[in-house]
Amino acid sequence: MGLEHLPHLYDDRELTFNEIQEILTKAAKGEVKGTEKVDGLNLYLGYKDGQPKAARNNYDIKNGGLSADELAQREFNGEQVSQIFDLAFQSFANLVSKLDKKLLSIIFGPTGNVFLNSEILNGKTNVINYGTKTILIHRNGHKRFNEQTGEVENIREDTSKAISHIINKMNDTMNKQMEGVEFRVQQDPITQLPALEDQSVLADTIQRLKTAGFEGEMTIHQYLFNKIKTIVTEKLPSLNEKNNNDVVNKIIGVKGTPSITVLKKYVDENPNFTEELKSLVANKKQIINDVMFPIEDAIHDFSVEILKKLNSSFIDNTEEEAIRIKQELKDEVLKLKNYDGPYKDYVINNLKRQLKKIKHIDNVQTSLEGFVFNYGNKYYKFTGNFAPINQIMGLYKYKLNENVEQRQKVGLFPGSFRPPHKGHLDLIKQALNDFGKITIIISQPEKHARSTMPAEESKRLFDIYTKGMPVETVIGNESSPYVEAANYINQGRGDCVLTSNKEQTKFDYFDFPKKVYEATTPVSAREMRAIIDSPKTREEKKAELLGYLPQISETDTEEVLSILLHGDSTQLLNGNTSPINLNEILSIIEEVSLKEQKINKNNFTLKEIFGIIEEIAMGSAMGAGAVQGSAAGPIIKRKRFKKGIIKKW
Repeated sequence: MGLEHLPHLYDDRELTFNEIQEILTKAAKGEVKGTEKVDGLNLYLGYKDGQPKAARNNYDIKNGGLSADELAQREFNGEQVSQIFDLAFQSFANLVSKLDKKLLSIIFGPTGNVFLNSEILNGKTNVINYGTKTILIHRNGHKRFNEQTGEVENIREDTSKAISHIINKMNDTMNKQMEGVEFRVQQDPITQLPALEDQSVLADTIQRLKTAGFEGEMTIHQYLFNKIKTIVTEKLPSLNEKNNNDVVNKIIGVKGTPSITVLKKYVDENPNFTEELKSLVANKKQIINDVMFPIEDAIHDFSVEILKKLNSSFIDNTEEEAIRIKQELKDEVLKLKNYDGPYKDYVINNLKRQLKKIKHIDNVQTSLEGFVFNYGNKYYKFTGNFAPINQIMGLYKYKLNENVEQRQKVGLFPGSFRPPHKGHLDLIKQALNDFGKITIIISQPEKHARSTMPAEESKRLFDIYTKGMPVETVIGNESSPYVEAANYINQGRGDCVLTSNKEQTKFDYFDFPKKVYEATTPVSAREMRAIIDSPKTREEKKAELLGYLPQISETDTEEVLSILLHGDSTQLLNGNTSPINLNEILSIIEEVSLKEQKINKNNFTLKEIFGIIEEIAMGSAMGAGAVQGSAAGPIIKRKRFKKGIIKKW
């Protein structure tokens, strides 16, 4: 449910065996209440400034949401998905236009800063075929933009309950108001898991967990640590206790663990052990998967049994839909077993892994995606066989269709790219020897506090660098560019993820085809940011940045430098008395009042500019920026005014 990852029990490393046993016992007795997990299209819905709004991520929420036109312009995974979003949003807009404005203010906040976590059900958009077109508003996972901190937050549990109560009371009224439109609006109904018919399933699951070495007050983290410690001790017997623990924590992913460079010093005296260490760290994902499999498999099998008798609230006939999915799965498995195209090893290995979870095709007995429940103020899910079925169907349906040999292969290059440099372009040129097209995926800016460069500016730079090349640059919707790349792979919009040998460890937790290229150009975005943020003059910065740019025309180079140094204030702080265009200054100064002043010319001397800035600062009575005199005029110290008049000095 919702746009964020919802964990299985085994994903939460803080859970103990006793807690998991308690949850499984209550579920087996039919004592767990929750909601159906659906296979829909996720969307946040809001209402701001008298207009309905939509959002796909925190970046959209932070910027007040998307209008109907903006949502229509957003790229989604195919024309069908775009049309579904458009029609659903039209239905939502129709609804809010008929509701009391005071009620809307209560639900979405007086300033429209609350966005409701919802899901769009429209026939068969993925695996499951839902009968009725529905905008499903979830009971939790809602977001609010905190206007004090400038951050997007999850709203409090009590607020979520209050909103759920209001929507529940409004349910009949809402659907009367929506008669004649495409979608109905509904809150996900509370459902109780039916008790297991065969209670021996519970006993068997508990015994399997204990046999794996997981019991008592042991947490999932402790189980992982103990199992992997045994492996490390066997592979690197010369390590002392502390160094052994450091290597284990590195594999598990504990924050603050020494780098691989430091870890290698532990075994420098023995080249064989150095290779063993590198192999352990490089294969950490597989090690964790192997160690966790007994736990995952036991809980997975329990989930399959517990969901068998649970009927969907949104599928017309749950049993008939399960039969249809089973037959479709058989067809897909047969196609994949006979597949002999690109990435055959990846495809076959993935198929085997998913079939190992399903165990037998007859285990597909329900069409539900899963069940969501609360335990200890956290939400978890039981998903049964839906996840492996989804993986198998996605492999052939979206990626390995019959035209795979005819179409060009697409390489995906994800990252933050703040800013892009010649090393990135060098990798792209290498990759074009292997791929017919490259898609660059840029992450959203608020996820990268290290740089304030907007994603749009990174895209502009790539567009200049890649003129005339079969390269497309997009700004991702997901919170991670790597998650976005995984989605592209599963949806047939890309074949392989590209990375350099310096960055490849970032992909360890993602199960998609990768191709690693040698980083032949020793430059970094971090170094470029340091130059841009330094107190050097604009000309000094330009001279240094040239070493980071690819070989492009002189005109393009000037445009790139202009983008990189856009809003750079050091030109004002280094005695430059030549006229400066007002448009450059407006990029530094946020205060709208500057634009509203009756200014009848477009170029100003440095002294005039500082006079305007000082006037705004003093007129706002902020008292946050002391003013000093200088030969060129008053200079405001490098402090931020409370209302953000000067964003960065």
